[in-house]
Amino acid sequence: MTRKDYELIAATIRQAFAWVEHQERACPDSMTRERIKESVAGEFERQLSKTNPRFDKYRFADACNKQEEA
Repeated sequence: MTRKDYELIAATIRQAFAWVEHQERACPDSMTRERIKESVAGEFERQLSKTNPRFDKYRFADACNKQEEA
Protein backbone atom coordinates (compact mmCIF):
# COMPACT_ATOMS: atom_id res chain seq x y z
CA MET A 1 0.00 0.00 0.00
CA THR A 2 1.09 3.54 -0.61
CA ARG A 3 0.88 6.67 1.48
CA LYS A 4 -2.07 7.72 -0.68
CA ASP A 5 -3.90 4.52 0.37
CA TYR A 6 -3.26 5.21 4.05
CA GLU A 7 -4.43 8.80 3.66
CA LEU A 8 -7.64 7.63 2.00
CA ILE A 9 -8.33 5.17 4.81
CA ALA A 10 -7.66 7.82 7.47
CA ALA A 11 -10.02 10.23 5.68
CA THR A 12 -12.68 7.53 5.59
CA ILE A 13 -12.33 6.94 9.31
CA ARG A 14 -12.59 10.68 9.96
CA GLN A 15 -15.84 10.73 8.01
CA ALA A 16 -17.12 7.77 10.02
CA PHE A 17 -16.22 9.58 13.24
CA ALA A 18 -18.14 12.65 12.04
CA TRP A 19 -21.18 10.49 11.37
CA VAL A 20 -20.92 8.92 14.84
CA GLU A 21 -20.71 12.37 16.40
CA HIS A 22 -23.80 13.46 14.43
CA GLN A 23 -25.67 10.40 15.67
CA GLU A 24 -24.54 11.12 19.22
CA ARG A 25 -26.32 14.48 19.11
CA ALA A 26 -29.53 12.63 18.31
CA CYS A 27 -28.95 10.02 21.03
CA PRO A 28 -26.21 11.10 23.47
CA ASP A 29 -23.94 8.33 24.73
CA SER A 30 -20.29 9.37 24.55
CA MET A 31 -19.05 6.00 25.78
CA THR A 32 -20.62 4.33 22.76
CA ARG A 33 -19.04 6.88 20.42
CA GLU A 34 -15.61 6.39 21.95
CA ARG A 35 -15.90 2.60 21.77
CA ILE A 36 -16.92 2.78 18.10
CA LYS A 37 -14.04 5.12 17.26
CA GLU A 38 -11.50 3.00 19.12
CA SER A 39 -12.80 -0.19 17.55
CA VAL A 40 -12.76 1.08 13.96
CA ALA A 41 -9.39 2.80 14.20
CA GLY A 42 -7.86 -0.05 16.22
CA GLU A 43 -8.89 -2.69 13.72
CA PHE A 44 -7.54 -0.67 10.81
CA GLU A 45 -4.26 -0.15 12.71
CA ARG A 46 -3.91 -3.89 13.34
CA GLN A 47 -4.65 -4.83 9.75
CA LEU A 48 -2.57 -2.10 8.13
CA SER A 49 0.44 -2.84 10.32
CA LYS A 50 0.45 -6.32 8.77
CA THR A 51 0.85 -4.80 5.28
CA ASN A 52 3.88 -2.64 6.02
CA PRO A 53 6.56 -3.17 8.68
CA ARG A 54 7.18 0.62 8.73
CA PHE A 55 3.51 1.42 9.39
CA ASP A 56 3.32 4.07 12.14
CA LYS A 57 0.18 3.46 14.18
CA TYR A 58 0.62 6.70 16.14
CA ARG A 59 0.85 8.80 12.99
CA PHE A 60 -2.16 6.98 11.57
CA ALA A 61 -4.18 7.59 14.76
CA ASP A 62 -3.30 11.29 14.58
CA ALA A 63 -4.46 11.37 10.95
CA CYS A 64 -7.76 9.73 11.86
CA ASN A 65 -8.42 12.22 14.64
CA LYS A 66 -7.36 15.46 12.97
CA GLN A 67 -10.00 18.03 12.12
CA GLU A 68 -11.08 18.45 8.50
CA GLU A 69 -9.64 21.54 6.88
CA ALA A 70 -12.22 23.72 5.14
